[in-house]
Amino acid sequence: MECCDLESLVLSDCANISDAGLEQLAGSYAVQSGREQGDGSTQDVSLDFSGCPNIDDSSFATLTRQSLPGEALLGIQELRLSDCWRVSDALLANLAANGTLCRLQVLDLSHMTLLNPGRGRSDAAAGIAQALCAAVSAAGKHLRDLNLDDAQVSEDVLMAIGQKCSQLESLSLIGCRPLSNAGLESVAGGCPELTKLSVGGPSFHWREDKGLAAFRGLKHLTISRRTTLCTDSSLIKVLQQHPELESFRLCMSSAVTDRALEALPASSLRSLCLVACDAVQGHSISRLRTLEELRLSSCTCFSQDAVQFNQRDL
Repeated sequence: MECCDLESLVLSDCANISDAGLEQLAGSYAVQSGREQGDGSTQDVSLDFSGCPNIDDSSFATLTRQSLPGEALLGIQELRLSDCWRVSDALLANLAANGTLCRLQVLDLSHMTLLNPGRGRSDAAAGIAQALCAAVSAAGKHLRDLNLDDAQVSEDVLMAIGQKCSQLESLSLIGCRPLSNAGLESVAGGCPELTKLSVGGPSFHWREDKGLAAFRGLKHLTISRRTTLCTDSSLIKVLQQHPELESFRLCMSSAVTDRALEALPASSLRSLCLVACDAVQGHSISRLRTLEELRLSSCTCFSQDAVQFNQRDL
């Protein structure tokens, strides 16, 4: 059986999929990505291998091979490799080199162990930076959604995103190191279409009132795992620059109080999520009359009477 019109292959959380299994799928189901259509255009595929622990670089041998003379070049529109802990930067380098990513729109590389080698591995960090720069540069203006959570993201990578991905709409950098204010400012300056940003992690190399202050026009903002690094004054400066913010998530922050949350736009905010924000008491929430979704988890200072809503506001 061959599915020559296959456009999407989703194998997320298929723990038993291995190299041999993926090779067989690629052959028997003939994933015809990059093939020419009747109008001369090409049709690319979407691949989701999120949470497949047995997938590694060699699993993609069929996908990364060079096209033969007269054969349409394979193209991937969406590539999701979240939690594929055996996939390395070498795969990204190969995909970028052979043109597979030239029309890529969605790239999820979150929580990939081999993209975060830890401290003291400068050689590995350099290879990761080079591969990530190659991947985002190959996708260029086609890239719309990029998730690099917990990856080693150097200033060079952020610079490449700012210089090459002018149409980027969503970016997640939670737990990335070593982020810098200059790198974030480069993204802000080069990605004017960005409306969704997620950042976080216990890094001292960037601050909300500097790195995030350069962004304009965000509609969805997440700040996570900053503990005491995110303060009222820095968060107020960020929130005041986004009067059309529709959703805001603040997770694991012990220094932010209701004073900062009073800067949230009461006329546009639809969704608010606070997780483990121990210094917030909740009296700032009642002014947010346009809320449609409210999540308050592990916020130990909240009282039962802190949030007051009339029935029409729920």
